[in-house]
Amino acid sequence: MLRPFCVWMLCLISALTAATGATAETSATAQLLPLARMSTFEIVVPKVEPAYIKYEKALPLELLSFTERNDKFWSIGTAFAIGDNTYVSAAHVLISGLGSGLGQPALRDAEGGIHAIDRILKHSMHEDYIVFSVREPLASQALSAETAPTVGSAVYAVGNALGEGVVIRDGLLTSQTPEEQDGRWKWLRFSAAASPGNSGGPLLDSVGRVIGLITAKSPNENLNYALPIERVLNGSSSASTVDVRASFGLPILRGQIVETYDGGFALPLDWKGFTEAVLTQQQRQYATAQRRLLEQETRNLPPQGNFARVAATLDTSATHALLVQQDDDSWGLEQADDSEDIELPNDGKLWLGHVDEILMYRIARSDATADFYQDASGFMDTLLRGMKFPRVVGTQAIRITSLGPPQDERQVRDRFGRVWQVRSWALGFTDLEFVTFSLPTPEGYAGMLHVATALTRESVREKLALMADYTQVAYRGTYAQWRNWLANRALRPAFLQESMLTVDGDRGLSADLAGLKARVTPQVIRVGDDSPISVLMGFGQKGAELTWSPQGLLVDDKRDQPSFIQILTQPRPSSGAGTRAQERWNKLAEKSGEYSGEPRHGQQFDSFWTRSVLGDSSGDRLIEVVMTLREKSLLPRQVTERRDELLAGIELLETPR
Repeated sequence: MLRPFCVWMLCLISALTAATGATAETSATAQLLPLARMSTFEIVVPKVEPAYIKYEKALPLELLSFTERNDKFWSIGTAFAIGDNTYVSAAHVLISGLGSGLGQPALRDAEGGIHAIDRILKHSMHEDYIVFSVREPLASQALSAETAPTVGSAVYAVGNALGEGVVIRDGLLTSQTPEEQDGRWKWLRFSAAASPGNSGGPLLDSVGRVIGLITAKSPNENLNYALPIERVLNGSSSASTVDVRASFGLPILRGQIVETYDGGFALPLDWKGFTEAVLTQQQRQYATAQRRLLEQETRNLPPQGNFARVAATLDTSATHALLVQQDDDSWGLEQADDSEDIELPNDGKLWLGHVDEILMYRIARSDATADFYQDASGFMDTLLRGMKFPRVVGTQAIRITSLGPPQDERQVRDRFGRVWQVRSWALGFTDLEFVTFSLPTPEGYAGMLHVATALTRESVREKLALMADYTQVAYRGTYAQWRNWLANRALRPAFLQESMLTVDGDRGLSADLAGLKARVTPQVIRVGDDSPISVLMGFGQKGAELTWSPQGLLVDDKRDQPSFIQILTQPRPSSGAGTRAQERWNKLAEKSGEYSGEPRHGQQFDSFWTRSVLGDSSGDRLIEVVMTLREKSLLPRQVTERRDELLAGIELLETPR
């Protein structure tokens, strides 16, 4: 056991030794700092404050630091000199914002001078480096390289840490770790601190030679990654290289593929040419991966695969859903799992929820004017009411209330001829965009929103275009909304004719759907301009083609506590549809019990209903007809008379399914 005096002496010696080491490290850092400042620069992009964006209140910019408030640029990363007017950075620093409205990135020197990037000289996506020149050469000192660093030696991470200027921090080179994909080189792992903004900076040895390019930070421990500098020095100066392997999937499919993104393009290129080349390559690679996956899954795509359950069932609750492959490989309609209802002014309503990474929405408006579909700004303002998307300033999250007009607007038709309005909004103050696919309906919209960057914008559009082909929507609206919507040929799909729904005061509602005609006379329920009407749509099959057609009709006489008529088609289920579908068909075919058409009533005799079946069970379809009357003091005889009046007006034609 050591005496107290000995313990005290050992502690003193240890402290002096630590202090000596700390002094040595501090001295080395101080000696390298001038070199680091002469060779290392910030990468910045201009700040953009779009005038068209509006917030719930004035942005509390006073909460930002003095530097951030007054800086006209966003500091996004680091670059350093490796030769005469030759600089290197991490590729992801420059590529992430390609094509955005933030403007062209530039170098900023220690005195605040801005130097625009001129030509891209080298680029490797997999190795995550990019080499470039600037338009007006600046005073810089190129770093010499060391290509054989020693594990355990002191290293210094230099960079624009947290976007607050170039700093230098010390640590050790802890290991050399094979790159994950094919082990073609070894990452340098080091313990010197690295923060957001350090990407693209140099990793120096004790005498100021660059040994690596800082690219990534370990998420769970203070061990960071740098690309050996020899990979940059020996890289191709004639072509960009891409060699990245990743999993690729789609929200509608369970299956995935492993896609190798390869290829490239000739170098050098100016900034504009490089931007166009990368965006084109990104779009081409996504399209190739999507095509490959769909080709692999051809036998599983509806109506192939296990599609019988969907074909045999008209899901009346699925007013807006995606046709998605389930865990057992069968297909089913998937609705948002976190749906939220938001009341809008003048009796409007907004529904929001997610399926995978896609935000699904429905908008019900109170008016019936055609101008609604042309007001893109108002459409996005409505979505923002429910999204409550904030901009964080200091410690406050300020909700965005308007994004103004879209930066891009176009129309696409899906496989069924439905017209989707495709729009995108750039946030401006950051490289994020909202891409929306909106299907006009009589009541308003049903659609999808996906967040993108400028780099992924076209890929997101292509994904949503595919999702549109598998989207289920019920067409709903008041008769006044239907009348105006059907008259708009630019928005109405061809399979819904202008004359499909008509209301005459004496003759009532006439509906002429594909394969089904129905008349609801005033003697059954009275239908007027404010009566809600839904045309229920369903997926089906014609040969090897997926179809989507009217499968039912729901008519309310008024909005609150309505009487209603529901007419639903039931196709004969195939053997793969499952026992539930077959049992339902058998019950309908028997036309007994609850399907006998006999009047039934509530306990208070304030509501009456009948459930009838039309059609021959030897055919391909049966029609279920539900009549619900919320009226007091009706006699059974009167309910029966209305039922017979309704059934007499229903005609089953040849099925399009």
